[in-house]
Amino acid sequence: MEPKRTKIRPAIKIDRETLMEDIKKYSDAFNYERAYRLNVSASGIRCAMKRLRISYKKKHSSSDDWEAIVLQANSMKAWLSQFVDMTNGIPCVKTFKRVFAVLDPGGLERIQRTLTELLKKKKLGEVISFDGKTMRGTSCSEKDLKAIHMLNAWSHDNGICIGHMKVDDKSNEITALPRLMELLDLKGTVITADALNTQKETVGKAISMGADYVFPVKGNHPTLLEEIKTLFNDAESKGFRGFDGDDYETLEKSHGRVELRKYHSLDATELPSAEEWQGLRSRGCPTFS
Repeated sequence: MEPKRTKIRPAIKIDRETLMEDIKKYSDAFNYERAYRLNVSASGIRCAMKRLRISYKKKHSSSDDWEAIVLQANSMKAWLSQFVDMTNGIPCVKTFKRVFAVLDPGGLERIQRTLTELLKKKKLGEVISFDGKTMRGTSCSEKDLKAIHMLNAWSHDNGICIGHMKVDDKSNEITALPRLMELLDLKGTVITADALNTQKETVGKAISMGADYVFPVKGNHPTLLEEIKTLFNDAESKGFRGFDGDDYETLEKSHGRVELRKYHSLDATELPSAEEWQGLRSRGCPTFS
């Protein structure tokens, strides 16, 4: 009986200096390629790079501390030299810390807004969507750091973010949205947001800035929601005869199905709560089939 043959597995432990030299020399490489060169397992490469806080794939990289940023920059020196003069090489960790310590976040935001104003094309009826997003990878339980939550203003016509503001959590979007609106030129635009931000102060701010708004109404405003339901139920029971409104249909074919969307809008100026919502003129109701 022959003895059982076992597969010779490559080593898992990797020398740190050897790995760093490989990253610098072969910046655009996959983990299995490094594993083959260093005669170790691919899982060992992944674990070693994780300890170094480096994540690198072709055309994608990320680092979350100063040492990893410097190492990552050195591995991408050829690519960075296309945009920046790399004659003096990559700055050291202390230089990165000093530069970022003196940067003013508010100043960077103003530069970003100025840049987007230069890039985007102003258009009457431009749709600006305000939405909050929690940024992945920004929390750290070891350091007791919560994930960063950002409120963004997205221009659909230009396909760019024209403004953003950091908030403590999603509930703080309500007070942050009017402040973010003040920083932007919204005259002639149509702003949208989720139901959380359907607030009287927000619609008042939109009207005062010369913008229109399209906001959803849900259970956070039960009185207005019930009035709208009653209005549409009454209109449907009468076949929409005698009601001032409009209809619109779209037919979309995607993901292996055909979806018919119907939009009904009715005059809402006579709703009991209409006076509480500045600029309220109509209410819409979509149906899907």
